[in-house]
Amino acid sequence: MKLRYILFATVLYLTACTQSNPACRCGEEKKDSVHVVEDSLPVVNNGKQNVFEFLPVVIATKTPNLEAWDKKNWQGMPYREGRVTVNDSTRYALVVFLHGANGGGTDNVKHHQNEHGHYQILDYWEKNRMKGIVLMPQCPIGQSWTNLQMKDKLKGLIEHYAAADSVDASHVYICGTSNGALGGWSMIQSYPNLFAGAMLAAAVPQGNSGGVPVCVVTGKHEGNQGNVMANLEAQKGVDVKYIYRPGWNHGQTCQQSFRETGCLDWLFEHRR
Repeated sequence: MKLRYILFATVLYLTACTQSNPACRCGEEKKDSVHVVEDSLPVVNNGKQNVFEFLPVVIATKTPNLEAWDKKNWQGMPYREGRVTVNDSTRYALVVFLHGANGGGTDNVKHHQNEHGHYQILDYWEKNRMKGIVLMPQCPIGQSWTNLQMKDKLKGLIEHYAAADSVDASHVYICGTSNGALGGWSMIQSYPNLFAGAMLAAAVPQGNSGGVPVCVVTGKHEGNQGNVMANLEAQKGVDVKYIYRPGWNHGQTCQQSFRETGCLDWLFEHRR
């Protein structure tokens, strides 16, 4: 009798779960990247549709493999290189990922441990069987990605890789979080012809994008989303995507944006 009661209760529970959440159905996997768009405000600028989405919080974590990234150095600037290789004739896409302030130093470790987006980009490529290289440079403490010396080094590093026959120079992108996102804005403004697109999280847009398609992700700690939208609406004729996460603090925006928002699909559709 007791066993029959337990079985009956279990059936009732599973039935309720199935009805309230389709992802709970037997044989179906609940994906951690599923999003519900609460609102969407499309704005057409010179034939380009800028999409603004307001999304709820989805949290997912994964322990990164630090050993899979080669330690390298470019003109005194330490950086890590990670890549996904697929056995086909296509060339590699190239992403430069700029870390936030808490990754500063010269040990070629701290920035690699504290960030999440560069791992998430490799995960995306692996899942979609795409070839790509991610470069993760480290900015010294006391320096900034926006100063001329660091920007010149980044430009040189990008041009060095883009010149290789194995890299597709029309698929070069820049990404970053927090102070790294501010550095990304500075780079696309100074060297727009280098980049097919940018994805910049946890920082308010800084001026013009230089004509480079850009995806911006902010949370509740990055300021008024109305100001962000006003800036992006001003990017006349540029393909722009903005994701606002009202439930995310600054750390969550840095850690989750490149896995959770679906912007990587949008980003890698662009070519220069």
